[in-house]
Amino acid sequence: MRPRASALIALLATVPLAAAQGVLINELDADTNNGDDMEFVELYDGGAGNTPLDGLVLVFYRGDGDTTYHIATESGDVDAFDLDGYTTDANGYFVIGTAGVPTVAIEILPNRIKNGPDAVALYMADAEDFPEFTLVTTTNLVDALVYETNDEDDPELLTLLNPGQPQVNERALGNSPIVSSQRCASGAGGARNTFAYAQGAPTPGAPPPFSPAAEFSGSPSSGVAPLTTSFVDLSCGNVTSWSWDFGDGGTSNVQNPNHTYTSSGTYTVSLTASGPGGSDGETKTNYITVAAAAPVAEFA
Repeated sequence: MRPRASALIALLATVPLAAAQGVLINELDADTNNGDDMEFVELYDGGAGNTPLDGLVLVFYRGDGDTTYHIATESGDVDAFDLDGYTTDANGYFVIGTAGVPTVAIEILPNRIKNGPDAVALYMADAEDFPEFTLVTTTNLVDALVYETNDEDDPELLTLLNPGQPQVNERALGNSPIVSSQRCASGAGGARNTFAYAQGAPTPGAPPPFSPAAEFSGSPSSGVAPLTTSFVDLSCGNVTSWSWDFGDGGTSNVQNPNHTYTSSGTYTVSLTASGPGGSDGETKTNYITVAAAAPVAEFA
């Protein structure tokens, strides 16, 4: 075990800090008004802020042929964006987009991001690994977003996502020029998962505009006392505070708390998620079941 553990530690030491901290594609606006002059892609580091992006490269795929394509900038065409030397901002965001997009860090020319079915992908690699017309690959893939504007699914591009994850439709609400596709809470869903994307007013470099929708999970949900359960906030929307009730008199305001149940019984757990757009509650009845510990035999 020790040699294998040492090898793993050595391997992790070579992983760029950005990837280790979970930088994800967080928002995309591919179809905008006025000649697509407000297109952008936003990355998010989980809220850590000022995260170096060294070792990461952002790549664009076209559905027509399922290969990479270049993006035009003032200084020339770029086959892939090498993010060495860049960092996320203090709030954890990094934006590549046209000149008029707020907080943009790398500028591109208008009407360059295709509308779909297409994809944008984040790799732990170098830009030179992705000359134009590179075929779709999952090697060193960190995250991806496969998207459309009322188009059919692209099976080849969908291999960039985890199995069963949907192609995201920016035109789902019928008004793609005035909305973007964004994770319903920044970072929600995790890498290569798209189920948490929704459409709303674009918010480059800022949290999404959605009202809170509370959700959570806990594990383990059953066991013998004392039972310590780890709770994970799965709420969507712009959530800034959390209020937990564990059903045994215990409470917490931590986003992802641990709680120890010391007595046998069945417990109902509730979470209230709050933010600028309001509050929402989720209650799971009889969610935690705790059995009494077996008595310890004593001998004279």
